[in-house]
Amino acid sequence: MKNRQAEILLLIFSILFALIVADFIIRHYLAKFSLDSFNKAGEPRLLIHNPRFRPEGNADVVFIGDSFTYGFRLKDRNESYPSQVSKISGMSTANYASPGQNQLDIFWVFNNKIAHQPKIIIYGFYWNDLEYTKGNPAGDNIDSRYCREITQDDSWYIHKIIIEKIKQAIEPGDSIDYFLRHDTLALKCQQSIFRRMRDSSNSTIIILNIPMNSEEDPRDQMIEQRIYAIAKEEGLLTIDGANTNFKQRANYTYLKINETDIHYNGIGNRILAEIVSEYIETIS
Repeated sequence: MKNRQAEILLLIFSILFALIVADFIIRHYLAKFSLDSFNKAGEPRLLIHNPRFRPEGNADVVFIGDSFTYGFRLKDRNESYPSQVSKISGMSTANYASPGQNQLDIFWVFNNKIAHQPKIIIYGFYWNDLEYTKGNPAGDNIDSRYCREITQDDSWYIHKIIIEKIKQAIEPGDSIDYFLRHDTLALKCQQSIFRRMRDSSNSTIIILNIPMNSEEDPRDQMIEQRIYAIAKEEGLLTIDGANTNFKQRANYTYLKINETDIHYNGIGNRILAEIVSEYIETIS
């Protein structure tokens, strides 16, 4: 009997010891690796290796975002919706977007690359800005640690994102479905980013949710509602109805560059530019 109790106690202590060791590794080794990797050369990982990023001059309207705002795969980047906003509105624009950026890279650009104080900053949000793995050879850890620094969450942040990934792998559906069902860590980080943008800039900050499709897709409306809700909660402006407006002007037809690409062609970018330009006029 005593031997049995001793074995149980040994097992309990062994499990506790293993958890303590795992916690130490995650908190110290991986967290240090995260910060060192993200802060290499004072820039995020994607900007270090991304030759497409080019700072531009003192424009009235500055755009930040990912490949959709950059104008990725367009034969002529003058067809990108930020460039077309300039043609329609007559206001000078600068495009600080870059392909492959997620919310954290975009926030870094907001803090470090916009040298002047523009009248308006437009964040072209696309739902996969909430994904942390794209283009990141070190995995989720770098971004989750940086996100923890932004949100000032507790020291178990890395543990949380690991658990979230396990849940996402178990649950049916893709990452969009998971995002729509849960208050994910990335969503909390996005709200903290909106708050910090508001507190650190005197520019008028506008959030544009870029729809996934010009055709009917009910998830687009749900994504827009979630992102706009947290943006409004933090006092930012949102281009309400952009999703419906975009689809209606597109006549619910296919406006991607080609069948294997998710980005919009020149016509799709023109429609986005019209929506943005009309909104700017209403607040001017």
